[in-house]
Amino acid sequence: MSIDKQFTGHINQLDSSFGPGWLRSGIQLFTRQRHSWMMLMLLFFAFSVLALTLPVLGPLLTKVVAPAFTAGMMACCYKLTHGEKFKLADAISALRDRGPQLIRLGLIYTLLLLFLSYLLVLYFSNAGGQGFIESLVTFNEAALAGEKPDASILVMPEPVVIVKTSIFWLVCYLPILMLMTFSPILVWKYQLGLFESMRLSFIAIWTNRAAMWRYILALIVVLAIYLVPLLLIGWALSNYSDSVMPLVATMIFVISALIIKPILVASVYEAHRDLFLVNNEYLAA
Repeated sequence: MSIDKQFTGHINQLDSSFGPGWLRSGIQLFTRQRHSWMMLMLLFFAFSVLALTLPVLGPLLTKVVAPAFTAGMMACCYKLTHGEKFKLADAISALRDRGPQLIRLGLIYTLLLLFLSYLLVLYFSNAGGQGFIESLVTFNEAALAGEKPDASILVMPEPVVIVKTSIFWLVCYLPILMLMTFSPILVWKYQLGLFESMRLSFIAIWTNRAAMWRYILALIVVLAIYLVPLLLIGWALSNYSDSVMPLVATMIFVISALIIKPILVASVYEAHRDLFLVNNEYLAA
């Protein structure tokens, strides 16, 4: 993969109106080959299911390969934006071009998540969730011993503890998300180092936070359009059948996995073109 001549390493300072446009462009990229996108997501889902069969290491493995998979999806976006149709084989082109670097990026991401999980458990325990953690350990020990655990032994935390812990998680995860959003494509397409790509990703989001907030608001609206009707239908029908809500939950998961994930990656790809590539419509910062 040759380095794009439009990439200079500078970050463009954009107006906030760019944010919703990224999501709109991402949806357009998805609709051009929606069946291929869905098939690609099914393959990754199958890989994730197989990985989860490995005790302990399975969930970590999916996190390690996540940047490589994301870069592969962006390689598909590259094809589409240049007037070509992508093939499923294009999704592994990033792994072929910059595999070791992307895997190391995945290792950094995994270590950051593990550290965040450690902090989250400490915060949750100190905030009033110690009883739940101890009861959960007892519950799991009974299950591992082959006994039928009693769910009534679980000591549920107060709602305020859950809210406080969720806010703590969000505050801690946002910097990680900012570091990793554009890192896969910067490592793959522009052959930057790992820490340089994370630095530029963080700075690009921070300096264009107004556009990012509008992007997030537009995303919330799209998610509401997709998901709220399903929730309302499930709630209305749950009075007649107890099996409706699990079905609705499955449908939401399918929509999230097969449709929303590709749109998110495609919109990030479109955002990177505005943020990092030279464009005559605005000046590079």
